[in-house]
Amino acid sequence: MLPFDIQSAIEREYPDVDVYFEETEKPYSTHREFPIITMVMMRDKLDHLLVNEAVKLGAQLIDGQALKSLDFENQIKVTTEDQSFYTTYLVGADGVLSSTAKLAGWSETRKLIPALEFEVGVNSEDFERLSKEVRFDFDVIPNGYGWCFPKANHLSIGVGVFARKKIKLKDHYDFYLKKLGINEVLFEDAHGFQIPVGARTDGFVKRSVFLVGDAAGFADPLTAEGLPMAFTPGFWQEERYQRIFTVLMMHIKPIYQRLRNGFCPN
Repeated sequence: MLPFDIQSAIEREYPDVDVYFEETEKPYSTHREFPIITMVMMRDKLDHLLVNEAVKLGAQLIDGQALKSLDFENQIKVTTEDQSFYTTYLVGADGVLSSTAKLAGWSETRKLIPALEFEVGVNSEDFERLSKEVRFDFDVIPNGYGWCFPKANHLSIGVGVFARKKIKLKDHYDFYLKKLGINEVLFEDAHGFQIPVGARTDGFVKRSVFLVGDAAGFADPLTAEGLPMAFTPGFWQEERYQRIFTVLMMHIKPIYQRLRNGFCPN
């Protein structure tokens, strides 16, 4: 998908995925000629690589500047902690908690589900047993699912729940560890997040602001990946237009329809 090599940031790639259900003895397995899931070594390493490639192509990087406000007059005024910028168009690629979306006037219409994931060190016997497959376990916890992704020397194990009520994700995670047959944990590093499982119902373009990826609600509800959904609209634009942002707003209707048909037809 990307026009440059990101192999240096990739730890493992998986062309096979197994999906387990409580009522079935054997998993449903799928195989592709290309990786279904790609695990990066660490997300910050991938981000660093992407930024460096963008700078090589002429992008200007201004870091350490948290977004504070957006003002809409003849142009969009972007105010950060100690600077102001003016632009005709703005792309919001700032994740599921997008400040850009909030400041541009979007209300929350996405369906978000809570998830909890741990980087888990296990003994050699358990790692050997669980490192042979990428697996998802549905119905293993109430109204949710678990996943286990093997990395180079540890496992990424998590749970997500399709519910907005108060839940105890850590309890579900502990239960899932037992389901996987893990009784000895050598180390754990937790991070919680939210997964968009439905796009914004009020659109992803407003007042010359264009949302992509998690900010727009474009994420794979199973793998929680938002980056491919963020990259794809940019490539569609580049395919069709030489001057992306200028022509984007002139032709926003067909792009909008293509995204709706491709990502969120329902």
